[in-house]
Amino acid sequence: MDTIAVSRIKVAVGVSSADGLLVLNDGALVAVFVHLEADYYGPDNGRWYLEAGFGPCAGSPRTFDTIAAALRWIAERLGLEDGGVLPPITPS
Repeated sequence: MDTIAVSRIKVAVGVSSADGLLVLNDGALVAVFVHLEADYYGPDNGRWYLEAGFGPCAGSPRTFDTIAAALRWIAERLGLEDGGVLPPITPS
């Protein structure tokens, strides 16, 4: 059964780091998202940015209002139902 799993990670942005998520489909990396959390992002502040997409998730950079919306987009691109999304895990 295809599943999407997400892992929290810090992503280097400029001289600092931001919250990010690695998104895997059956163990294969399909996307990296970064949470935009600074005023200089303007209207995108607080959104999730597709930093990198692979395979069916490759393409134009885009932002999402919530990580749930981003994961729905990933599931659609992979031809999965929302039920295939596992909750985020934190690396130890």
